[in-house]
Amino acid sequence: MKLGIFFGGQSTERDVSFMTCHNIYKVLKDISDIELALFELDQEGRIWLIEKEFFEHKNIRSSQVTKFHKDPENSYSTIDIFFSLIHGNLGEDGGLQGFFRTLNKPFVGCSTLSSAVCMDKDFTKRLLSFAEINVADWLVIENKEDYSFEQAVSKINLPFYIKPANLGSSVGISRVTTKEDYLSFLDVAFKYDKKVLLEQEIIGIEVECGVIGNEELIVSEVGSIETGENEFYDYTKKYTDEHGATLSIPATIQPSLKKEVQRISKIVYKTLECQGLARIDFFIDNNKNIIVSEVNTVPGFTSSSMFPLLFNEIGMSYEELLLKLIGYGFAAYEKQNAINYDY
Repeated sequence: MKLGIFFGGQSTERDVSFMTCHNIYKVLKDISDIELALFELDQEGRIWLIEKEFFEHKNIRSSQVTKFHKDPENSYSTIDIFFSLIHGNLGEDGGLQGFFRTLNKPFVGCSTLSSAVCMDKDFTKRLLSFAEINVADWLVIENKEDYSFEQAVSKINLPFYIKPANLGSSVGISRVTTKEDYLSFLDVAFKYDKKVLLEQEIIGIEVECGVIGNEELIVSEVGSIETGENEFYDYTKKYTDEHGATLSIPATIQPSLKKEVQRISKIVYKTLECQGLARIDFFIDNNKNIIVSEVNTVPGFTSSSMFPLLFNEIGMSYEELLLKLIGYGFAAYEKQNAINYDY
């Protein structure tokens, strides 16, 4: 089996994608019946075939990848299944998934539609709200003049968060406590997206739960993330500061709450028509209300990423997890191709 892995991308999460691909490469490279082909989507939107030697280095740097570029030529036709590890723009929003479908090739993960819906936090919230699943109150801004500071505060109170609608890894997110914050942080968010969310702050604990599968689902252990008072789990705490947050697996919550988080995770997964894999992020407030934060269809697989650690806690190794995901990709392709498009 020849597995084509896409990594890199044009988003601010490009370096995270390199770390994820490096980890997955190390796990899969020695499996005898898997041949790896590595494709980088560069910052100009060009696709390159990457010599595997690049990932043999202990410390990889995205700035050095151009030395390992090769013309992909007709490489796509030789691939049995694709796996996108690109976070954000094109890799997580349905772009590459549509490309794989155009090639008529299997791929790991959510469909074009589901990827796009889960990437856009506004659409995610709308669909989950319609399904009567708790989400934090929010407002959508497409122009800075849509809501004055006073109007925003009257609807969702202080403090609140400003978030780009289509970005992950907490990039571009700011906590607003004053009018000066609001005006300044809107500028920051609009650097990353044309649509911005204002989201109510939830006081409590943040937890995460993984789900894999197509029809029959496997739910992971639940993990919790705790930061300092008035802080949030930002990019630095996720990837560069090992003391930036306290990650606990299992989560530091009551068993009954854990079971409820796992139950809701499956409902969210089904509601958004996820397949293959997704990580569901929640807040549990001080009144024990469980509130969906967001859904990540290309979760990280770095050494500090929660997703593989959550499945390891239920006895599923990194390698076993990846092989299951590949199997789900083939199964989803077979089901899709069984549809008759002729009349």
